[in-house]
Amino acid sequence: AIGVSGGTHAGEPRAEGTGMLGGAAGAKSISIATKADGGYPADPRKDPGAKDRARLSAEERVRICSVGDGKDGGTGVVDALGAKMIARSGIETAVVDGRDLKALEASIMGRNDFHGSLVGGR
Repeated sequence: AIGVSGGTHAGEPRAEGTGMLGGAAGAKSISIATKADGGYPADPRKDPGAKDRARLSAEERVRICSVGDGKDGGTGVVDALGAKMIARSGIETAVVDGRDLKALEASIMGRNDFHGSLVGGR
Protein backbone atom coordinates (compact mmCIF):
# COMPACT_ATOMS: atom_id res chain seq x y z
CA ALA A 1 0.00 0.00 0.00
CA ILE A 2 1.13 3.53 -0.70
CA GLY A 3 0.05 6.44 1.45
CA VAL A 4 0.27 10.04 0.32
CA SER A 5 0.27 13.05 2.60
CA GLY A 6 1.07 16.71 2.23
CA GLY A 7 0.76 20.09 3.83
CA THR A 8 -2.38 22.02 3.05
CA HIS A 9 -0.93 25.45 3.77
CA ALA A 10 2.48 27.11 4.19
CA GLY A 11 4.26 26.19 7.39
CA GLU A 12 2.37 22.96 7.97
CA PRO A 13 4.88 20.22 8.78
CA ARG A 14 4.76 17.62 6.04
CA ALA A 15 7.69 15.47 7.12
CA GLU A 16 6.45 15.22 10.69
CA GLY A 17 3.11 13.77 9.61
CA THR A 18 4.75 11.55 7.01
CA GLY A 19 7.18 10.16 9.59
CA MET A 20 4.40 9.55 12.11
CA LEU A 21 2.13 7.87 9.57
CA GLY A 22 4.95 5.76 8.19
CA GLY A 23 5.95 4.62 11.65
CA ALA A 24 2.37 3.80 12.64
CA ALA A 25 1.83 1.86 9.41
CA GLY A 26 5.08 -0.10 9.80
CA ALA A 27 6.43 1.29 6.53
CA LYS A 28 9.88 0.15 5.41
CA SER A 29 10.49 3.42 3.61
CA ILE A 30 8.87 6.75 2.86
CA SER A 31 9.37 9.24 0.04
CA ILE A 32 9.17 12.99 0.44
CA ALA A 33 8.48 14.72 -2.86
CA THR A 34 9.38 18.38 -2.67
CA LYS A 35 10.72 21.20 -4.80
CA ALA A 36 14.30 20.42 -3.70
CA ASP A 37 16.29 17.70 -5.43
CA GLY A 38 17.68 16.12 -2.28
CA GLY A 39 19.23 16.81 1.09
CA TYR A 40 21.78 19.54 1.55
CA PRO A 41 23.94 20.39 4.58
CA ALA A 42 22.93 24.05 4.12
CA ASP A 43 20.36 26.02 2.10
CA PRO A 44 21.81 26.07 -1.44
CA ARG A 45 20.01 29.34 -2.15
CA LYS A 46 22.06 30.98 0.61
CA ASP A 47 25.24 28.89 0.39
CA PRO A 48 26.37 28.28 -3.22
CA GLY A 49 28.93 25.77 -1.92
CA ALA A 50 26.24 23.48 -0.47
CA LYS A 51 26.25 20.19 -2.37
CA ASP A 52 23.46 17.63 -2.56
CA ARG A 53 24.20 14.61 -0.37
CA ALA A 54 23.20 11.21 -1.71
CA ARG A 55 23.10 9.70 1.78
CA LEU A 56 22.59 11.28 5.21
CA SER A 57 22.18 9.65 8.58
CA ALA A 58 19.00 10.55 10.42
CA GLU A 59 21.15 12.24 13.07
CA GLU A 60 22.82 14.42 10.41
CA ARG A 61 19.40 15.43 9.10
CA VAL A 62 18.27 16.42 12.61
CA ARG A 63 21.45 18.47 13.09
CA ILE A 64 21.04 20.18 9.72
CA CYS A 65 17.38 20.96 10.40
CA SER A 66 18.26 22.43 13.78
CA VAL A 67 20.57 24.99 12.16
CA GLY A 68 19.06 28.28 11.04
CA ASP A 69 15.64 28.97 12.47
CA GLY A 70 15.49 25.38 13.85
CA LYS A 71 11.73 25.69 14.18
CA ASP A 72 9.39 22.74 14.26
CA GLY A 73 6.90 23.19 11.45
CA GLY A 74 9.39 25.22 9.44
CA THR A 75 9.10 25.60 5.71
CA GLY A 76 12.28 23.67 4.77
CA VAL A 77 12.27 20.34 2.97
CA VAL A 78 12.25 18.54 6.31
CA ASP A 79 11.54 20.60 9.43
CA ALA A 80 13.29 19.90 12.74
CA LEU A 81 10.40 17.93 14.28
CA GLY A 82 9.92 15.94 11.07
CA ALA A 83 13.62 15.02 11.07
CA LYS A 84 13.32 13.89 14.70
CA MET A 85 10.24 11.77 13.91
CA ILE A 86 12.02 10.14 10.97
CA ALA A 87 15.13 9.48 13.09
CA ARG A 88 13.03 7.96 15.88
CA SER A 89 11.12 5.69 13.48
CA GLY A 90 14.26 4.39 11.77
CA ILE A 91 12.44 4.46 8.43
CA GLU A 92 14.62 5.03 5.38
CA THR A 93 13.41 8.26 3.81
CA ALA A 94 13.93 9.34 0.21
CA VAL A 95 13.92 13.07 -0.53
CA VAL A 96 13.30 13.75 -4.22
CA ASP A 97 12.19 16.55 -6.50
CA GLY A 98 8.48 15.84 -6.97
CA ARG A 99 8.66 17.28 -10.48
CA ASP A 100 11.14 14.54 -11.47
CA LEU A 101 8.68 11.71 -12.03
CA LYS A 102 11.39 9.11 -12.73
CA ALA A 103 13.09 9.89 -9.40
CA LEU A 104 9.76 9.85 -7.59
CA GLU A 105 8.78 6.51 -9.12
CA ALA A 106 12.17 4.97 -8.29
CA SER A 107 11.96 6.12 -4.67
CA ILE A 108 8.40 4.83 -4.24
CA MET A 109 9.33 1.49 -5.78
CA GLY A 110 12.22 1.15 -3.29
CA ARG A 111 15.02 1.52 -5.83
CA ASN A 112 18.09 3.58 -5.01
CA ASP A 113 18.89 4.61 -8.59
CA PHE A 114 17.41 8.11 -8.43
CA HIS A 115 18.69 11.65 -8.06
CA GLY A 116 17.89 12.72 -4.54
CA SER A 117 18.91 11.77 -1.03
CA LEU A 118 18.36 8.81 1.26
CA VAL A 119 18.05 9.69 4.91
CA GLY A 120 18.42 7.29 7.82
CA GLY A 121 17.18 3.75 7.90
CA ARG A 122 18.29 0.95 10.16
